[in-house]
Order: sequence, then C-alpha cells, then structure tokens
Amino acid sequence: MSRMFDPAHPGEILREFIPEGMTVTECASRLGVSRVALSKILNGKSGISAEMAIRIGLLTGTTPESWLDNQLRWELFRAEGHARPEIFPFSRVSGEKEGLSRERADFRRLGKGDQSNQSVL
Repeated sequence: MSRMFDPAHPGEILREFIPEGMTVTECASRLGVSRVALSKILNGKSGISAEMAIRIGLLTGTTPESWLDNQLRWELFRAEGHARPEIFPFSRVSGEKEGLSRERADFRRLGKGDQSNQSVL
C-alpha cells in the first residue's frame, strides 16, 4: 500500500506549536528534556517516543496518540520506499496457530519459566 503524500515529521509539526520568540532551550525546559534532545526532534533527526508524546501532548493540549500517529505515518512512508527481499506469507498448518512452529507453540504453552535449556527460536 503506498501513501498519497509525504507526511511531515512530528518535529516539523511541533515547530508550529512553539510560540514566536520562545527559544528551544525554554521549550525543552518546559518538556523536562535537554535542548539537544528537543533540537533533534525539531530538526527531524530523532523520533517521538511514547514518553515524549505524553509530554508534548501535555505542553500543547493535544493527545499523545496524535503525536505517535504522526510518527508512525512518517516512518511507514519512508520504510515503504526501501528495497526489501521477497517476503513469503505464513501459511496455515492444520492444528497449529498461523505462523507458529510446533516448537514455538510448545514454548508459549510452557510460559516464561526457566529458559536456560530452551533453544533460540
């Protein structure tokens, strides 16, 4: 599925909320993060984490979900442009959950107990 437009990075959107005359340092202080961390977001060099989305939501009066949604759309748009190998979808095997081998299904039934003698799946 291709996207119809190139979504803005969340940092670009955040720039629109910062009042004219407010410094990055002051905005970062209000968010409780370093100036460098905020600058990376504003310049599109760093993404928005869930914690940062909560802080930005509180600062701007918006929802954290809207910031994470913007981040997700931005990342997906870029990822769709990358080359990747051919991917073969899982097929359903009788008696097993889709995509799970018997070993993985057994591992899930065992729970997360002692993993020292379990092979990497």
